[in-house]
Parts: sequence; structure tokens; C-alpha cells
Amino acid sequence: MVTPLLRRRSWLAVLALLVPLVAVAGTASAQEPARVRVLQLNLCGSGYAVCWTGRAAPRAAAVIRASAPDAVTLNETCADDVPALRRALAEAHDRAGSVRTAFAPAADRRTGEPIRCRTGGPYGEAVLVWTPGAGGGAATTGAYRAQDPHQDEQRVWACLPTDRLTVCTTHLTSGSPAGTLAQCTELLRDVLPGVRTGRPGVPVVVAGDLNLVAAPAGPGPAAAPGRDLAACVPAGSGYRHADDGVQHVLTSDLRPGAVRLLDMARTTDHPGLLASFSAG
Repeated sequence: MVTPLLRRRSWLAVLALLVPLVAVAGTASAQEPARVRVLQLNLCGSGYAVCWTGRAAPRAAAVIRASAPDAVTLNETCADDVPALRRALAEAHDRAGSVRTAFAPAADRRTGEPIRCRTGGPYGEAVLVWTPGAGGGAATTGAYRAQDPHQDEQRVWACLPTDRLTVCTTHLTSGSPAGTLAQCTELLRDVLPGVRTGRPGVPVVVAGDLNLVAAPAGPGPAAAPGRDLAACVPAGSGYRHADDGVQHVLTSDLRPGAVRLLDMARTTDHPGLLASFSAG
């Protein structure tokens, strides 16, 4: 059963929650027992969507340095921006360890070729994980079997296993509720079991712009028809999550803690979603 940490709010309410980055960084829980902090970002980085500003990647680097997450998941990003964001995550921790990355390029339905950002590099989804050790398996990426025939972008996923955490990200289609749920079902029921094979006890986190809504527990408004996240979550999986109404961070292995929305200073159309989790 999915237990939301943030109920769906109107965007006016969400905007009211946005706090200055410095304040968030300063109060993000020195007293919490959190062991894992995950930062989900949608950078609108292709250069062709109306939400593109060309300033989201530098802002993301500043947010990463200030919030020092253990993992960062990036949607609508450019491969050219990943190295700078990787450095930002390494600088944020400023101690022994390393940052591993994975990138999944999205393909153009019409040509089968990778979509290119305005800057020329591949466009897609990325994962960055800071790890104190060097262990972990190889990154895995893939495209969904179910694709929206009315959208040129073929949606993809990326998973990165490290010595203490496996992190996956995706950006599900927005044009078709049935297609969105089909992709979510494929990720949670088909992809993740394979990712977890041979890694007992290593927590798995899935974060991304899922274009789905988690209905609140108990009395409250239901999710829009065909957009309920619970419909694609395997029964008995125990997934718990944080969300801002569109972006989600899910895990069945960790206990949820604090959630913050980070101000992206109008460089993209999504706030940063920072979620803390602990073992147990």
C-alpha cells in the first residue's frame, strides 16, 4: 500500500511550500536519523520545450551543493550537463568516496536515433549516487515496451547499483493515462525485480517525474481517473513514498523521513523534491 508523505496540493499551495534554498539547507535535519537523502529534479533541458530556460543545470548544481543528497535523479536532462552535476555532488560531500553516474538517452520515435538537446548532446534521464566505497554493479538502462504513439519521445529508465544503494529514475509519458500506468507497471513489476537480483539487503529507491498522483490515505479527493499511482504498485510490495503531486520518490526498503521542496528559481517548471529515508 502506498502511503503518501505529501498529499496532492494545488500548485498555489505547493508554491507556498517553496522555501529559499539557504533556509532548506540550513534546516534539513541535523537531528533526523536519516541515512539516505534523494533529490529528484526535472531540468526541462532539451532546449525545445516551453519550460526551457538554459539556466536549470547551473541552478541544479547550486541546489546539489547546498543540500548534499546521497543520490540525485535527473529527468529531461542533457548528457553534457552530467559531468558538472557529478562534480557538484562530489563537492557537496567533501569527504572520501566517489560519485557514480548512469545516463539513459531517449530515442526519437520517428527515426530511432537518440534525441539531441539544443546543445548537441544526448537528451534523457540520469542518476548520480555518492558512495563511500567502490562496490556495486553495472548500470542498466532501457526503453519501455509501452510507448505513447502520439509522442515522439520514447520513454526510458535508468538504474544504478552501488555498494549501499540502488537508485532508478524515469520520466513517464504524460499524454496517455493508460500508457503512463503501463510504463509504471513495467518498471515496478518487471524491471525492478531484475535489478534487485543478487543484491539482498541493498535498498532500492525509484524517483522521477511519474505523471501520476497518489491518492491520500483516508478521506480525501481521489486521483484523476487512470492517474492513480497505486494502480501500478505491486500488491504487498509495501512501497512508501514522497511526492509533490507529479514527482515521486518510492522505496520499499527504507523508512520515510522529512520531505522538502527546493526552489529552482524559475529555471525549470518543477521544484526540487528532496526526500530523506532511514533504515528500518
